[in-house]
Amino acid sequence: MSGKSQEEVAFELLSKLKGMGVWGENNKTYILDLYAECLEAAKGNRKPPGV
Repeated sequence: MSGKSQEEVAFELLSKLKGMGVWGENNKTYILDLYAECLEAAKGNRKPPGV
């Protein structure tokens, strides 16, 4: 384990999405939704599509 909290891991995942063109004031709702998905994944609660 990296010693980071699940929230820190989720934020790092979200930060990596900056380069994908989703970062900005106009996309705040989308960014928060992505953070929530990253947090679910970091907690091990997100299931792959189709499962």
